[in-house]
Amino acid sequence: MNIQVWKRYAENRASEPIEEGVYSQSDPHLQGLARYLIDNGNAVEVVEAPPQVVEVVEAPAIKFVDYTDEQIENLENQARELTAENDVTRATNAEAKKPKRTRKAKS
Repeated sequence: MNIQVWKRYAENRASEPIEEGVYSQSDPHLQGLARYLIDNGNAVEVVEAPPQVVEVVEAPAIKFVDYTDEQIENLENQARELTAENDVTRATNAEAKKPKRTRKAKS
């Protein structure tokens, strides 16, 4: 266990001042006062996280399709037709959604 002394300790229990820093619990500089320093708030226990194991997953291979020039032309034509149909549908829906303007009679 490691502890971090965050505040210099120079009280009557220590024969020499204990300077700020990170020490092992059995470090002779702590003079056997590791638990005492933690309990009195002059130090904190340093917990080291265990190393994380990361599993590497390979991405699936991407399959590319080679289209012939004729297939590409057919796909482009289908896309144009769908775009034209969508434009007509969008315009029709826009007209149908316009609210009718009505005025309420003033009382």
